[in-house]
Amino acid sequence: MPPKNDGGYGISDAERRQRLAELQRTRAEDEAKRQLIAAQLKVDQEMRKERNTGRSADNSPVRHSEPSPPPCAAAVSATCQLKIQLPNGESRRTEMPATATLQEVAEYVGEELRKLGAREPFRLLLPPRTPVPEAEMGMTLGSKGFCPATALTVQLESSQGVVTSAPRAGEEFGAAFEAEIADFLEHEGFIAWEVERWRTMLRGQVRRGEMMKMRRAVDAVFGEGRRLPGTVKAWVERVDSARAPPPPSPDPVSL
Repeated sequence: MPPKNDGGYGISDAERRQRLAELQRTRAEDEAKRQLIAAQLKVDQEMRKERNTGRSADNSPVRHSEPSPPPCAAAVSATCQLKIQLPNGESRRTEMPATATLQEVAEYVGEELRKLGAREPFRLLLPPRTPVPEAEMGMTLGSKGFCPATALTVQLESSQGVVTSAPRAGEEFGAAFEAEIADFLEHEGFIAWEVERWRTMLRGQVRRGEMMKMRRAVDAVFGEGRRLPGTVKAWVERVDSARAPPPPSPDPVSL
């Protein structure tokens, strides 16, 4: 029996496996490119450092006695531009001194999460998704080589990175709900335009308060027996409990 096609959004298992394989191959190629670029940047920094050292050694005696200007790299590394990806799909950009520690970054992240109503333990991840060890939280951004810029991802420890409690209301809930479904679709191998089509549909349903349509959309995406991510699961439980029939009243006692 062919797989159910919900309004044109479903795909067959064979197509899904093929797209998942293509997505994994693309991600592997992208990661290799990122590693190559990082290696090239490191080599370039080392070469600039060697050239600066060589110019100082080759200076004439008169110029050698003059104070040497600070290397350009040191000026660039005085601060660090941070891009921080939050669990609900939002991102924050901030600038910190190179002497700031990872613990200070974590304190900043904790404050941003509290603004969104999340008060759960979390950890910081480096690209692609490498956790920062607890022993390194006291190290500075400069000593870790994060300057002049780096990106970090915030992962909630309680449920392997998903938002386990829905934001309080409004746009915060909608962003978390939409992000979790989009992440699932991408993981399943849906291509970008399909994911965006789902996001647009869900965004409209959330805005209009179409709870039953959202509930059917969740069933269409996840099917039966699949583990739901945190915000989606909490919302589904509330909707299902609200529409459950009340328990039957006991029969009246005859006198």
